[in-house]
Amino acid sequence: MNKEERRLEFEKFKDEAVIFREREAAVASVSFSTFVSAIGPMGIGLLAITKSLPTVPIVAWIILASSPLGLFLLLVNWLRTPKDFRGAKPILRAILLSVVAAASTWVLVGMFPLRAAPPLPPREPPPVVQ
Repeated sequence: MNKEERRLEFEKFKDEAVIFREREAAVASVSFSTFVSAIGPMGIGLLAITKSLPTVPIVAWIILASSPLGLFLLLVNWLRTPKDFRGAKPILRAILLSVVAAASTWVLVGMFPLRAAPPLPPREPPPVVQ
């Protein structure tokens, strides 16, 4: 039995509940990638409201890394959605929101300085008197 015959054999026994669960799982996974992409704008907004900008480098790196990570998760989860459901409204809405959130992260990074100025170079020790 080749791969196509096994797939057709499995598809034969799918009922509406199984199809609905697959689609619901696809929407949930794509929505999670939207949430990961939205961490950046939410973090920058929260830091701007609390007047905590510029912030420590680890927080800046987490905010900056949320954008490409969210887009990568979006691509992976979109490829895992059922082929007949990829053009559905909830999936397309989540894709649009994820791309907008990732782009707005970089726009907000240009508006607000996330990282403080680099520290001053270390001072030379005083000369030793002999």
